[in-house]
Amino acid sequence: QIFIGSHDFRAFTANRGKPVADSVRRITAIRVARSGHSLALTFEGDGFLYKMVRMLTGAGVRVAEGRESADRLRELLAGPGPDKWNRVAPAGGLYLVRVLY
Repeated sequence: QIFIGSHDFRAFTANRGKPVADSVRRITAIRVARSGHSLALTFEGDGFLYKMVRMLTGAGVRVAEGRESADRLRELLAGPGPDKWNRVAPAGGLYLVRVLY
């Protein structure tokens, strides 16, 4: 629930060589579904930054494991600052389902 809504996700994006002009994005839903030993996460929003979903997934996993606090994630979302999230979920299994206009 921390990531739902409009936030500046600058701390949850990787550098592609040039800064992003606008890092505010709106996430409308995040769903988690369990199937055996696997979890499927579905993110819905108005746009995503480079590696944003992988970083949000990594952050959620670390909080669930008790290796990071939810307050730390709230601090990173509170506003652009020098701190960035640097834990990225592996790319394997990540795919784009669809784009709606």
